[in-house]
Amino acid sequence: MSVGRRIRIVTMVSVVGLASGCTGGAAPSSPTAATPSPTAIATVSTEPAPTAKPSKAATAAPPSQPIQVVSPFEDSDVGCTIGAVEAAESNLAPLTTLADCREPVEFSKQVQSGGFVTTDSCGQAVLNSKCGTIYVFQDSGLRFSTCDLETASSGAGCLTDGTIAWNNSCPAGVAEIVTPTASITLNGTWVSATYLPDRQLSLFTVLEGEAVATPLDPSGSPSGAPQDIPRDAFWFTGPDGEPAIVGGLDAQRVHPIEALPPVIVELQLESWIAAVKARADADGVRSGLEADPVINIRARGGPIDDEQRGLPLQNSLLMAMDWSSALTQTFPDGNGSIFMLIGDFPSRNAAFMSHSPEAAAEVIRDIGLAGTSITLIVEDSGELPSLGKNYSAFLQEVNLDIEFVALPPDDAAALYEERGSADLPTIWLSTR
Repeated sequence: MSVGRRIRIVTMVSVVGLASGCTGGAAPSSPTAATPSPTAIATVSTEPAPTAKPSKAATAAPPSQPIQVVSPFEDSDVGCTIGAVEAAESNLAPLTTLADCREPVEFSKQVQSGGFVTTDSCGQAVLNSKCGTIYVFQDSGLRFSTCDLETASSGAGCLTDGTIAWNNSCPAGVAEIVTPTASITLNGTWVSATYLPDRQLSLFTVLEGEAVATPLDPSGSPSGAPQDIPRDAFWFTGPDGEPAIVGGLDAQRVHPIEALPPVIVELQLESWIAAVKARADADGVRSGLEADPVINIRARGGPIDDEQRGLPLQNSLLMAMDWSSALTQTFPDGNGSIFMLIGDFPSRNAAFMSHSPEAAAEVIRDIGLAGTSITLIVEDSGELPSLGKNYSAFLQEVNLDIEFVALPPDDAAALYEERGSADLPTIWLSTR
């Protein structure tokens, strides 16, 4: 399981604050058992709240106002659209792999307070919470406790890194996303959030509604003034809540969404942003977010997942192809990306992959996998069949036996999951 990029999420409410591969490779250890505190109950007025950051202090609602009790991370149903996704029902339960990944999602597990949901480099999870739908994209992990497991409390959430999107349905001020360097309070909002541990950078993008972002110091306290983020705008901050410059833009300022592309490129977020855009479109959110075309390459099954030979085989699958030429042929205008969502590595941009077929062939021979049969599945649309045939030829040159299959997108996804579940080595090229 890759731990290269993770985001953390904390849900806060008035009255009681809630701190809140495709491969079967090495998964992260189950969260350390912690003694949960009594279940937190959130009392929130159903009247719209101000856009300012809600106070964590106890606040009694006026008797004349109706009361709504909401704990966003209590009893959330979780399912997977693409594997592998693992979940632990509580902080005392082990991680187990979700089965039957599909679109539309089948919710197969209920996660309680203290639980955990994590995705590998190609997994994607969907949570049906009391505050709407949460999408957990690849290389992300959402823990329903505080980020400090020794003080884990009921009804909390910590998304350790990566990218999520949240279609929030709760009243203003109920839901708040928190990373190690920033927080964002949702006000009836469709929002995406990214946290990159290697840069200690938090990025929030509001596609519908509005939100309030606040930079945080290492203790989790505000280190700057809250800022309103309107629809079709984004905001980011650097290490320890300090300003930074990304894509030529200053941190801790609200920028229009049209200025986001250079930030995406510098941070290599293309695959995540394409997934965010697809989910927003499916939810009927019409925003100014633009996402260049992205092709994702996934692999799972058989020796690809093998504990000893999986990593060298995964590396060989990547080194075999001339990705620089493939990018030029697939996107002659330079407006697209190919991302490798394979194995235990974080998502990797093909533009930075080395081409070394001789080394790949040698590794495959040395680990005894020459002649291994692998099914290569592609969506039969756009440039994918051409790219797939090109990739198939390169893989055959490094002594792999490739069966090439082109199918409609839904059928391709179903076949990939079916073969992966049967532990059959499979590679999938798709726009998902």
